Amino acid sequence: MLSCSKQKDQLIYADASTVWWLAPTIIADEQKIYEKNDLDIKTFDVRTGLASKNAVLARTADVGMVAATPLAIGAYEKEDIVVLASFVESDKLIAILTKEKTIQEPVAMVENTISQFYFYKYMQKYYPDINLDKINKLYMKPPAITNTLTNGGANAVSIWEPFAANYLSSAEGIEVIRESGLYTLQLYLITSKKVLKEKRRKVEKFVKSIDDACLYISENEDSVYRYLVERFGSDIPIDVWRSVKFEVKYGKGEYDKMKDNIYEDIVLSYQSGIKNEMIDKKKLDYMFDDEFDFKDE
Repeated sequence: MLSCSKQKDQLIYADASTVWWLAPTIIADEQKIYEKNDLDIKTFDVRTGLASKNAVLARTADVGMVAATPLAIGAYEKEDIVVLASFVESDKLIAILTKEKTIQEPVAMVENTISQFYFYKYMQKYYPDINLDKINKLYMKPPAITNTLTNGGANAVSIWEPFAANYLSSAEGIEVIRESGLYTLQLYLITSKKVLKEKRRKVEKFVKSIDDACLYISENEDSVYRYLVERFGSDIPIDVWRSVKFEVKYGKGEYDKMKDNIYEDIVLSYQSGIKNEMIDKKKLDYMFDDEFDFKDE
Protein backbone atom coordinates (compact mmCIF):
# COMPACT_ATOMS: atom_id res chain seq x y z
CA MET A 1 0.00 0.00 0.00
CA LEU A 2 1.41 3.41 -0.93
CA SER A 3 1.84 5.93 1.87
CA CYS A 4 1.16 9.57 1.26
CA SER A 5 3.45 12.19 2.76
CA LYS A 6 2.25 15.71 3.29
CA GLN A 7 3.37 17.97 0.49
CA LYS A 8 4.84 21.27 1.66
CA ASP A 9 3.74 24.58 0.19
CA GLN A 10 6.41 25.95 -2.15
CA LEU A 11 7.50 29.54 -2.67
CA ILE A 12 10.43 31.04 -4.57
CA TYR A 13 12.47 33.64 -2.67
CA ALA A 14 14.94 36.05 -4.27
CA ASP A 15 17.51 35.77 -1.50
CA ALA A 16 19.86 38.65 -0.72
CA SER A 17 21.31 36.90 2.34
CA THR A 18 24.87 37.59 1.22
CA VAL A 19 25.00 40.07 4.12
CA TRP A 20 24.93 39.10 7.80
CA TRP A 21 22.19 41.55 8.77
CA LEU A 22 19.70 39.46 6.85
CA ALA A 23 20.03 37.11 9.79
CA PRO A 24 16.28 36.26 9.97
CA THR A 25 16.23 34.69 6.49
CA ILE A 26 19.58 33.00 7.18
CA ILE A 27 18.38 31.57 10.49
CA ALA A 28 15.00 30.53 9.06
CA ASP A 29 16.92 28.33 6.64
CA GLU A 30 19.67 27.15 9.02
CA GLN A 31 17.21 26.21 11.78
CA LYS A 32 14.80 24.62 9.28
CA ILE A 33 12.06 27.00 10.37
CA TYR A 34 10.51 27.02 6.91
CA GLU A 35 10.13 23.26 7.10
CA LYS A 36 8.57 23.47 10.56
CA ASN A 37 5.93 25.73 9.04
CA ASP A 38 5.30 23.24 6.21
CA LEU A 39 6.90 25.53 3.66
CA ASP A 40 9.31 24.53 0.91
CA ILE A 41 11.41 27.57 0.02
CA LYS A 42 13.32 27.58 -3.25
CA THR A 43 15.90 30.35 -3.38
CA PHE A 44 18.26 32.00 -5.80
CA ASP A 45 20.89 34.53 -4.78
CA VAL A 46 20.82 38.22 -5.59
CA ARG A 47 23.28 40.87 -4.41
CA THR A 48 20.91 43.69 -3.51
CA GLY A 49 17.40 44.37 -2.34
CA LEU A 50 16.80 46.18 -5.63
CA ALA A 51 17.57 42.95 -7.51
CA SER A 52 15.27 41.04 -5.14
CA LYS A 53 12.45 43.50 -5.85
CA ASN A 54 13.04 43.25 -9.60
CA ALA A 55 12.81 39.46 -9.39
CA VAL A 56 9.36 39.78 -7.80
CA LEU A 57 8.32 42.22 -10.52
CA ALA A 58 9.62 39.86 -13.21
CA ARG A 59 7.66 36.94 -11.65
CA THR A 60 10.87 34.92 -11.23
CA ALA A 61 10.35 35.11 -7.46
CA ASP A 62 7.21 34.98 -5.31
CA VAL A 63 8.69 36.88 -2.38
CA GLY A 64 11.67 39.13 -1.82
CA MET A 65 13.09 41.85 0.38
CA VAL A 66 13.92 45.48 -0.26
CA ALA A 67 14.71 48.74 1.52
CA ALA A 68 12.71 51.95 1.18
CA THR A 69 14.71 53.57 -1.61
CA PRO A 70 13.80 51.21 -4.49
CA LEU A 71 10.18 51.30 -3.32
CA ALA A 72 10.23 55.10 -3.44
CA ILE A 73 11.61 55.07 -6.98
CA GLY A 74 9.15 52.36 -8.02
CA ALA A 75 6.17 54.25 -6.59
CA TYR A 76 6.32 56.65 -9.53
CA GLU A 77 5.49 53.74 -11.85
CA LYS A 78 3.06 52.17 -9.37
CA GLU A 79 4.98 48.91 -9.54
CA ASP A 80 3.08 45.75 -8.61
CA ILE A 81 4.60 45.36 -5.15
CA VAL A 82 2.89 44.57 -1.84
CA VAL A 83 4.79 45.31 1.36
CA LEU A 84 4.00 42.56 3.84
CA ALA A 85 6.09 43.54 6.86
CA SER A 86 9.34 45.09 8.00
CA PHE A 87 11.85 42.78 9.69
CA VAL A 88 15.23 44.55 9.99
CA GLU A 89 15.95 48.05 11.26
CA SER A 90 19.16 49.93 12.07
CA ASP A 91 20.79 53.32 11.62
CA LYS A 92 24.37 51.98 11.62
CA LEU A 93 24.44 49.64 8.64
CA ILE A 94 25.67 52.21 6.11
CA ALA A 95 28.94 54.13 6.12
CA ILE A 96 30.83 56.67 4.04
CA LEU A 97 34.51 55.87 3.64
CA THR A 98 36.86 58.67 2.61
CA LYS A 99 40.55 59.29 2.00
CA GLU A 100 40.24 62.73 3.57
CA LYS A 101 38.51 64.21 6.60
CA THR A 102 36.15 65.99 4.21
CA ILE A 103 34.18 64.62 1.28
CA GLN A 104 36.10 64.83 -1.98
CA GLU A 105 34.73 63.90 -5.39
CA PRO A 106 34.26 61.60 -7.19
CA VAL A 107 32.06 59.54 -4.86
CA ALA A 108 31.23 55.88 -5.59
CA MET A 109 27.85 54.37 -4.66
CA VAL A 110 25.21 51.91 -5.86
CA GLU A 111 22.60 53.77 -7.89
CA ASN A 112 19.07 54.10 -6.51
CA THR A 113 19.85 52.19 -3.31
CA ILE A 114 20.31 53.03 0.35
CA SER A 115 23.98 53.86 -0.25
CA GLN A 116 23.06 56.77 -2.52
CA PHE A 117 20.36 58.11 -0.25
CA TYR A 118 22.48 57.81 2.90
CA PHE A 119 25.14 59.88 1.16
CA TYR A 120 22.56 62.46 0.11
CA LYS A 121 21.25 62.70 3.69
CA TYR A 122 24.78 63.35 4.93
CA MET A 123 25.42 66.03 2.30
CA GLN A 124 22.10 67.75 3.05
CA LYS A 125 23.02 67.95 6.73
CA TYR A 126 26.62 69.15 6.44
CA TYR A 127 26.80 70.72 2.97
CA PRO A 128 23.29 72.18 2.48
CA ASP A 129 24.37 74.56 -0.30
CA ILE A 130 25.69 71.80 -2.57
CA ASN A 131 23.54 70.75 -5.53
CA LEU A 132 23.21 67.00 -5.04
CA ASP A 133 22.50 66.44 -8.70
CA LYS A 134 25.84 68.00 -9.69
CA ILE A 135 28.05 65.84 -7.46
CA ASN A 136 30.50 63.72 -9.45
CA LYS A 137 29.17 60.20 -8.79
CA LEU A 138 30.47 56.80 -9.86
CA TYR A 139 27.75 54.14 -9.97
CA MET A 140 29.11 50.68 -9.24
CA LYS A 141 28.16 47.29 -7.81
CA PRO A 142 29.31 45.82 -4.48
CA PRO A 143 31.78 44.52 -3.43
CA ALA A 144 34.05 46.12 -6.07
CA ILE A 145 32.92 49.57 -5.01
CA THR A 146 35.28 49.83 -2.02
CA ASN A 147 38.29 48.97 -4.18
CA THR A 148 37.91 52.30 -5.92
CA LEU A 149 39.45 53.90 -2.83
CA THR A 150 42.54 51.75 -3.32
CA ASN A 151 42.92 52.08 -7.08
CA GLY A 152 42.23 55.81 -7.07
CA GLY A 153 38.94 55.68 -8.94
CA ALA A 154 37.08 57.48 -6.14
CA ASN A 155 37.95 59.62 -3.14
CA ALA A 156 34.90 58.53 -1.14
CA VAL A 157 32.41 55.68 -1.22
CA SER A 158 29.02 55.13 0.39
CA ILE A 159 28.31 51.48 1.08
CA TRP A 160 26.53 49.17 3.48
CA GLU A 161 27.79 46.37 5.70
CA PRO A 162 29.62 44.05 5.56
CA PHE A 163 31.46 45.62 2.63
CA ALA A 164 32.63 48.59 4.72
CA ALA A 165 33.96 46.50 7.61
CA ASN A 166 35.61 43.97 5.28
CA TYR A 167 37.45 46.73 3.45
CA LEU A 168 38.50 48.51 6.64
CA SER A 169 40.01 45.30 8.05
CA SER A 170 42.88 45.55 5.55
CA ALA A 171 42.91 49.25 4.65
CA GLU A 172 44.84 52.05 6.33
CA GLY A 173 44.32 55.79 6.52
CA ILE A 174 40.60 55.66 5.76
CA GLU A 175 38.14 57.96 7.51
CA VAL A 176 34.81 56.37 8.48
CA ILE A 177 31.55 58.30 8.69
CA ARG A 178 28.92 56.16 10.38
CA GLU A 179 26.45 58.54 11.98
CA SER A 180 23.59 57.33 14.16
CA GLY A 181 20.24 58.94 13.50
CA LEU A 182 21.14 60.15 10.03
CA TYR A 183 19.29 57.51 8.01
CA THR A 184 17.33 54.61 9.43
CA LEU A 185 17.49 51.54 7.22
CA GLN A 186 14.36 49.40 7.24
CA LEU A 187 14.03 46.20 5.25
CA TYR A 188 10.67 45.01 4.01
CA LEU A 189 9.35 41.61 2.99
CA ILE A 190 7.50 41.97 -0.30
CA THR A 191 5.41 40.08 -2.82
CA SER A 192 3.16 41.01 -5.74
CA LYS A 193 -0.61 41.45 -5.75
CA LYS A 194 -0.95 38.45 -8.05
CA VAL A 195 1.09 36.15 -5.79
CA LEU A 196 -0.71 37.34 -2.66
CA LYS A 197 -4.06 36.63 -4.30
CA GLU A 198 -3.08 33.17 -5.55
CA LYS A 199 -0.78 32.03 -2.72
CA ARG A 200 -1.87 34.01 0.33
CA ARG A 201 -1.58 31.12 2.79
CA LYS A 202 1.91 30.28 1.55
CA VAL A 203 2.96 33.91 1.85
CA GLU A 204 1.55 34.00 5.39
CA LYS A 205 3.67 30.95 6.26
CA PHE A 206 6.73 32.69 4.86
CA VAL A 207 6.23 35.78 7.03
CA LYS A 208 5.49 33.57 10.05
CA SER A 209 8.79 31.77 9.44
CA ILE A 210 10.68 35.07 9.45
CA ASP A 211 8.85 36.07 12.63
CA ASP A 212 9.86 32.77 14.24
CA ALA A 213 13.46 33.38 13.14
CA CYS A 214 13.46 36.86 14.71
CA LEU A 215 12.27 35.34 17.98
CA TYR A 216 15.03 32.71 17.78
CA ILE A 217 17.64 35.46 17.29
CA SER A 218 16.35 37.43 20.29
CA GLU A 219 16.58 34.31 22.46
CA ASN A 220 20.00 33.24 21.16
CA GLU A 221 21.69 36.54 20.34
CA ASP A 222 25.26 35.57 21.30
CA SER A 223 25.26 32.18 19.59
CA VAL A 224 23.69 33.65 16.42
CA TYR A 225 26.37 36.36 16.40
CA ARG A 226 29.14 33.75 16.62
CA TYR A 227 27.47 31.65 13.93
CA LEU A 228 27.29 34.61 11.54
CA VAL A 229 30.93 35.56 12.17
CA GLU A 230 31.95 32.00 11.33
CA ARG A 231 29.60 31.74 8.36
CA PHE A 232 30.85 34.93 6.73
CA GLY A 233 34.47 34.48 7.81
CA SER A 234 34.90 38.04 9.03
CA ASP A 235 34.38 40.18 12.09
CA ILE A 236 31.02 41.84 12.59
CA PRO A 237 31.45 45.11 14.52
CA ILE A 238 29.70 44.40 17.80
CA ASP A 239 28.28 47.92 18.09
CA VAL A 240 26.75 47.61 14.62
CA TRP A 241 25.36 44.16 15.45
CA ARG A 242 23.70 45.49 18.60
CA SER A 243 22.16 48.38 16.68
CA VAL A 244 20.09 46.05 14.50
CA LYS A 245 16.52 45.24 15.53
CA PHE A 246 15.23 41.95 14.17
CA GLU A 247 11.46 42.12 14.53
CA VAL A 248 8.54 41.50 12.19
CA LYS A 249 6.20 44.49 12.16
CA TYR A 250 3.00 44.67 10.14
CA GLY A 251 -0.57 45.94 10.27
CA LYS A 252 -2.18 49.31 9.65
CA GLY A 253 -0.32 51.31 12.30
CA GLU A 254 3.05 49.94 11.25
CA TYR A 255 2.17 50.37 7.58
CA ASP A 256 1.57 54.08 8.17
CA LYS A 257 5.11 54.36 9.60
CA MET A 258 6.49 52.47 6.60
CA LYS A 259 4.75 54.89 4.25
CA ASP A 260 6.45 57.76 6.10
CA ASN A 261 9.82 56.01 5.72
CA ILE A 262 9.31 55.42 2.00
CA TYR A 263 7.99 58.94 1.48
CA GLU A 264 11.16 60.43 2.98
CA ASP A 265 13.05 58.83 0.11
CA ILE A 266 10.52 60.13 -2.41
CA VAL A 267 11.17 63.64 -1.11
CA LEU A 268 14.91 63.05 -1.29
CA SER A 269 14.67 61.68 -4.83
CA TYR A 270 12.98 64.94 -5.85
CA GLN A 271 15.41 67.17 -3.95
CA SER A 272 18.41 65.41 -5.48
CA GLY A 273 17.13 65.55 -9.04
CA ILE A 274 16.62 61.79 -9.43
CA LYS A 275 12.94 62.55 -10.10
CA ASN A 276 11.65 65.84 -11.46
CA GLU A 277 8.25 65.67 -9.78
CA MET A 278 6.72 64.84 -6.43
CA ILE A 279 3.93 62.37 -5.77
CA ASP A 280 1.38 62.45 -2.96
CA LYS A 281 2.01 60.14 -0.01
CA LYS A 282 -1.49 58.72 -0.40
CA LYS A 283 -0.30 57.13 -3.64
CA LEU A 284 1.70 54.71 -1.51
CA ASP A 285 -1.50 53.13 -0.17
CA TYR A 286 -1.63 50.66 -3.04
CA MET A 287 1.55 48.95 -1.74
CA PHE A 288 -0.15 47.71 1.40
CA ASP A 289 -2.85 45.20 2.27
CA ASP A 290 -4.36 46.18 5.62
CA GLU A 291 -6.10 42.80 5.81
CA PHE A 292 -2.85 40.83 5.74
CA ASP A 293 -2.32 38.87 8.97
CA PHE A 294 0.09 35.95 9.10
CA LYS A 295 -0.96 35.18 12.68
CA ASP A 296 -4.60 34.76 11.75
CA GLU A 297 -4.87 30.97 11.61
